Amino acid sequence: MEINPHQASAHYGLGLLYQAQGKLNDAIREYEETIRIDNFHVYAHNNLGNVYADQGNAPKAINEYQQVLKLEPDDFNARNNLGLAYTEQGRFAEGIRECLAALKINPNIAEIHNNLGLGYEGQEKYEEAIREYQVSLKLNPNYAEAHYNSGNTYKKQDKLDQAIEEYKQAISLSPNKCEFYNNLAISYLAQGKTELAISQFQQALRINPGYIEAHSGLGAAFESQGKLKESIESFQNFLRFATPQYRSYITNVNEKLRQLGQKVREGAGNATASQDKLNTTIAEYQQRLLISNSRYISPGAQIVAFRQALESKTGCARVMVHANTDSPHEITLFRGLTSYARLGPQGAIA
Repeated sequence: MEINPHQASAHYGLGLLYQAQGKLNDAIREYEETIRIDNFHVYAHNNLGNVYADQGNAPKAINEYQQVLKLEPDDFNARNNLGLAYTEQGRFAEGIRECLAALKINPNIAEIHNNLGLGYEGQEKYEEAIREYQVSLKLNPNYAEAHYNSGNTYKKQDKLDQAIEEYKQAISLSPNKCEFYNNLAISYLAQGKTELAISQFQQALRINPGYIEAHSGLGAAFESQGKLKESIESFQNFLRFATPQYRSYITNVNEKLRQLGQKVREGAGNATASQDKLNTTIAEYQQRLLISNSRYISPGAQIVAFRQALESKTGCARVMVHANTDSPHEITLFRGLTSYARLGPQGAIA
């Protein structure tokens, strides 16, 4: 694209194009050139702030929004953006102040009410946060993020049914946001609905295979089911995609993997010991089990009955077997072996 190097609007237009394409460094270069030519270009300052915010550079973003407000104190977009930048830094009081100032200028912008809600949520003023999200949804009933933020606020209050409903509403409006599915899954997991949680974590990963929060949640869900192999794989995927900014989480996940590996090794040892116990008990059982006419039940029938009882995984200690007569005989199994039938998740019973 050929542009007049001295025309601010041309550089600004190119910056918009790069920003839309996600080429943020190129966008920064063009917005900075726009401002170099025309330092009073409020749109360039505002959009440069937005790009810095997208890159996680809050201090530079805040500086650009403040430049806008020096030029245009009543620019409610810049006040809203400044308020959100403060909130994302944990400076909730300042974020609320700027959002309230923006609403004095224009009270009918759904996004500003949503961002004000985020500030209140950060201060744990949950009723105020919900109120702002509801106002946001009145102004824009299709605002998926307001439903999502409502869900987060309800979840923090352990109002899981309300949270789940809000997440579902958010997903119905915007079905390609992995974080919506992830937080729905977390709510299901908190309710003990592990299979539903797993399905939602997996849906989040279908949308974004590198979404580490879903890998971590999936690992926890599988661990709660005793599916240690799947849990380990999920936590390993977390490490595969985690960037250095997640340093503290990486340390925790490495410790979790160490613990899971220990469980797997212990489980393998228990399974071997349990199989030896079963084989020994069957041999003893064959010697002890007599019917009233002093004849042994066939060893094959004994073993089949014994294994059927164990594999039922119910802990039942009584079965019916047929001897070499026409009458069934009730056999009492060794009560101590019922724990073997309950080993379950680690696969001790093949």
